[in-house]
Amino acid sequence: MNHAGILLGLGVLIAAGEGLAAERPPAFRQSSWGMTPAEARKSETRAEAIESPSPSELWYQDTLVGRYPVRILYQFAQGRLVRGAYLLAGRRRPADYDFLQSILSEKYGGPVDESGLNPFGERETTWRAGPTEINLLEDRDSPGERSSGADRREDSGPGTSLEINYYSVAVAEKDAAVYRKETAANRITDAVIHDVIESWRQVAPGVWEWNEM
Repeated sequence: MNHAGILLGLGVLIAAGEGLAAERPPAFRQSSWGMTPAEARKSETRAEAIESPSPSELWYQDTLVGRYPVRILYQFAQGRLVRGAYLLAGRRRPADYDFLQSILSEKYGGPVDESGLNPFGERETTWRAGPTEINLLEDRDSPGERSSGADRREDSGPGTSLEINYYSVAVAEKDAAVYRKETAANRITDAVIHDVIESWRQVAPGVWEWNEM
């Protein structure tokens, strides 16, 4: 399949960067990571603005690659842009995921992670491009309604929505480092508590009971 025209459209929608300063490479559409809401709003010249439910978000609507109605999200942390996303309207078939995966692979090269199903039983593919991580994700349920992977069907089937997320690699790596540090600290704390209780069990076994998780 010849995707030249589609790639051009995707490039305009996703990573057009003409006119931006060289020291701030485009990360999502015409914006760069670290932009303020005012700067991101100024950079968005194509999509139609819609109501934003949070002061840390900007929302727009447009059409992706000439066929998919999408909502466009700019998300900020501490007043700086850290995430962008395309949320495809309506329910999608597996062929739509395959099509977008092919387009994104042509644009960004082979994915860095194509693990198949995530813990929620949803298809997920990840790419890296400079300071940006791109993530294609199917979402079968509304937020807060996800069940465990064991309860999922293996096929995508009707009722799947799709989203393309763009993240600042620097912010994602920082968050991951914080998570690893907190996880390690929790393990140490659990081990200390376990040792203290085990010591007291030796002194007063009839009072202290320890059920290992």
